[in-house]
Amino acid sequence: MRELVPIYFAFILLIFTFYATFSSCTFLEHPIWEQIYLIEMEALDNKSASIKFSSPRETREKAGFMKYVYWFIGLLVGIPVLLIGIPIVASELGGEVVTLERAEEDGESSRIRIWIVDSDGASWIEHGDSESYWMDHLKTSNEVVLEREGQTQVYEGALDPDSHDLYHDLRRQKYTWGDQLIELFSGGRESCEGIPVRLHLSSDA
Repeated sequence: MRELVPIYFAFILLIFTFYATFSSCTFLEHPIWEQIYLIEMEALDNKSASIKFSSPRETREKAGFMKYVYWFIGLLVGIPVLLIGIPIVASELGGEVVTLERAEEDGESSRIRIWIVDSDGASWIEHGDSESYWMDHLKTSNEVVLEREGQTQVYEGALDPDSHDLYHDLRRQKYTWGDQLIELFSGGRESCEGIPVRLHLSSDA
């Protein structure tokens, strides 16, 4: 479950940003400002305070200014959160997600959540470009381990750059709106430098 923590965090942060931005504006227009003014006037009548208080109009003008400040802060924080959070949420909610045991340069492995597509007895994943260590590793060791549907499955993998368009066509068919959002934020398949990996279940599995 550890690989899901960044996803949950991004989702919660996304919701909090929207809430903080819109609720702050509602709060600043709340009748409480009128109540504050009345309390201030009562304090003056009772000679319990000697400071100068603002009128309701002045108070609302200050609140209006702060509303724009909160909007600016909300946009400043919200836009990066949207750019990062929406693709992550779309990738998780768009459809089937498998976990790849990715080999690392230090000999360890990382668990990476990715999409997978199937056609004519073969499967494809796409994670990494020509500069990725994992891609180089596949040239010497073709074993690919995935956790799919709660089961660990071992595949024989091979780089398949000629299937780039096929992979994206299959991905659009399977993940529909999720894939559309991912392509919208990533620049589309034309700018994608990822190399599909063709998978067949290992005969030793």
